[in-house]
Amino acid sequence: MRSFIVLFLFFALSLNVTHTAQAACQIEYSDKNGVYASLLHDFVAGYWVKLKGPLSMDFGKRYREPKSLHMSRLVNPSRRVLGCPKSTLEGSLTLGHEGYVVVGPHKCFRNGKGPDIIVHEPRSDINWNETFNVYVTDDEKGKGPWYKVASRKTVSKDDNFLALELDGIVNPRGVPIEEFRWVKIEDANSKLVLSNPRFSGFDVSAVKFMHECAVPLS
Repeated sequence: MRSFIVLFLFFALSLNVTHTAQAACQIEYSDKNGVYASLLHDFVAGYWVKLKGPLSMDFGKRYREPKSLHMSRLVNPSRRVLGCPKSTLEGSLTLGHEGYVVVGPHKCFRNGKGPDIIVHEPRSDINWNETFNVYVTDDEKGKGPWYKVASRKTVSKDDNFLALELDGIVNPRGVPIEEFRWVKIEDANSKLVLSNPRFSGFDVSAVKFMHECAVPLS
């Protein structure tokens, strides 16, 4: 019986070590505190742009034609956006132009000292500057109201870790809000894309919440 217990404890410890090893992210934000999004509340895919004329910075209606996102970019969105940062654009969630995703941690997240939300887009030698908007809500069901945090732009062909702060958010009555349940990341339709459908719109690889609430919002 004692041998069985020892064997069981050894097996359980091995599983825990394996789980810990698997939990470590290959790509990480400089501050290792915080938690990554673990819940996908909503995802609405936008569209990609098919160029109709010469590649030009003038992406007026003469030069583009909206198309549905390629099906390969819509498979298993949870795997693409939840958890650790992904190493490639192909492994992340493509929003498409005007598409959005709503994610959150297991508990709520709050305003704290320094950056509060980190949005990651993978490195790519062909990455274009793409703009996205970020909103938050304290509504448990994710119905809003939504409060705009910021508009940001990817600025590098390296891994983009874009830090956002939740300072100064107030409800319609003017009361400050410090705790939130969901974050919405929305492609701002910058239209600076290639004709390849796989790289259309902003690509979200991971969302990290630097200050998780002690208990979920009721």
